[in-house]
Amino acid sequence: MSGGEEAGRAGGGGRRGSRDRRGAWGARERDLAAAARRDERERQKAEEDARRAGQAEERAAKQKEEAERGAAIAVSLDAMCVEMEQLAASDVKDGRPIDRLLQQAAKSFEDIGKVPGEAATSSPIATATRAASS
Repeated sequence: MSGGEEAGRAGGGGRRGSRDRRGAWGARERDLAAAARRDERERQKAEEDARRAGQAEERAAKQKEEAERGAAIAVSLDAMCVEMEQLAASDVKDGRPIDRLLQQAAKSFEDIGKVPGEAATSSPIATATRAASS
């Protein structure tokens, strides 16, 4: 063998040594690329988590608003029923208060249909309305 071949086999230089250096450089590049991909995935996950948290907050605020609106409508309907009973018990000659009350009641019954969830279905008035319409 020649001197160059012996040096290459012994690991003292030659082509094999240069491949090892390139391989080590390639491993560092792979590690850096993997770290960049990992960082990008983590960034995207954090953005997605923040978006989901924002959506959850919006849903919670909307549900709270709808529950409050439903409760207000239920109170309004109860008050209208009391007023209707009072008008029915009194001897009213003028029909305007009755018309006004019936218009308010019609609007409130429309609104209660727009309120989702328990507020619209658990009210005694809503139950009576469903029973009357069946």
